[in-house]
This record gives sequence, structure tokens and C-alpha cells, in this order.
Amino acid sequence: MQGTELYELAKKDITKAYDFIASIMDDYQDEGLYPSVGCGQAGVESRSSVRGEFGSLLAQDGNNLFGYKGKYNGNGYTAKTRERGTRKRLTKTFKQYPDIETGIRDYCRLMCSGKYKRARLARSAYYAIYHIAKAGYAGSRSYAYDVYERMQEDNLFRYDTKQLPSDKRYRLIYNSIRKGSRGAYVERVQQWLSVNDYEVGTIDGIFGRKTKKAVMKFQKDNGLKVDGIFGKKSHEVMFKEF
Repeated sequence: MQGTELYELAKKDITKAYDFIASIMDDYQDEGLYPSVGCGQAGVESRSSVRGEFGSLLAQDGNNLFGYKGKYNGNGYTAKTRERGTRKRLTKTFKQYPDIETGIRDYCRLMCSGKYKRARLARSAYYAIYHIAKAGYAGSRSYAYDVYERMQEDNLFRYDTKQLPSDKRYRLIYNSIRKGSRGAYVERVQQWLSVNDYEVGTIDGIFGRKTKKAVMKFQKDNGLKVDGIFGKKSHEVMFKEF
């Protein structure tokens, strides 16, 4: 299957697109990989703000769903991307595959390397994506959260047939944020607070006075320590709402 075919399939039925990815990843479940995580990463990495799910040019022209840099058998796809610590769009070379399946299997081989050993040993898919992000897979601080959110929204855990996630073994994915914090993760917390009727002011990714006041009200309403820091206990309450 080519990237353009997967994109057209996703437009008709996103579930069938995920079914295809998961069917290939199923071969690697015995090695500790979670298909839900791979599907979630593919969904996040290959999404286009204009064309939607699996609509990025890298996915369609390069058959690369995972934003994996480098070359594959000497073939590379040049595209612009933003790296951590800069707002500039830099030109990078990404692996270009002959088809989607080859790209997925190359991703699985990467996940089976020593660098991601802790992700494979994780007792739940939730914690696996945390370790993948921590190992430096992506530059965004909110990467684990973004993938986790996609896994929840699209119910991707149904693909983990050999090692189902367990809430009892869930280890929380969070970044502690406070006044002065900035970035996409702050913006997501602001959005969540706003949706739940806590006034944060402008949703701009800047943890300022109004956001701190909203966090303190949220903490008071939920019987938490009122310190204005959105840390572990605050995240536990937030994730229960998903």
C-alpha cells in the first residue's frame, strides 16, 4: 500500500487505516511493542493541518508515517520541520520508503533497538509512549501527551491483544508546569481548564497570573493542595476526565 492509498482509505474510514497499521505491528507484540502506541504515533506524526489524518506530504510521497529522519537504502525525502528550541523551519532529510508496510516495519525495528528498551519493558501502553518520548523520539515537550490523547480519542488500545493496558499499572504521563512555564503543553492544559469552566484568560501557551488563578481554583474544587502548580495530583484529576 502506498501513502496516497492509506490517505484515501482514512478519508473513507479511519478505523480501516489503523487496522492496516496494527495488522503489521501485531508481528512485534511478542517483542514488547504496543500497536496502540504505533498507531497513535502514526496518527500524530502524519497528520496534516490542511488534509487531515495521514495527509502529510511525507506520508503520501515518502511512505513515512513516523517522521523518521535519515535515508532508507539511500533514498531520502527532503522537507521542512521545526526542531526543539527554535521557531525556524529547517530543511531535513527523512527516510523515503517504497511502500507503507516497509516504513512500518522499519519503525518496529527501531523500537526493538536498545534505545527504546524501557518502552518495550513498560507494563502499559501509557508508560511505553512516555519512555519513547523521554528517549528523545520527538522534540515537542507535549509529544507523549499528544500521542496518548490520540490513543484515547480513537480507542487504539483495542489493538493491544497480547498485553492489554491496565489502569492498576498506569503510571502518569505529565510535565509539572507553573507560573512562567511556556509552550504547547501549557496551551493544552489551558484548553482543558477553559473547557471545564476555569477562566485562564487568553489561551496562548503562557502560564501567567490568570492561568495560575484558574489552577488554584481547580485545585480547591478538587480538594488538592492549593499552590498554583499543575503537578502530579492535578494531572491525576485531569486524566480521569478523559
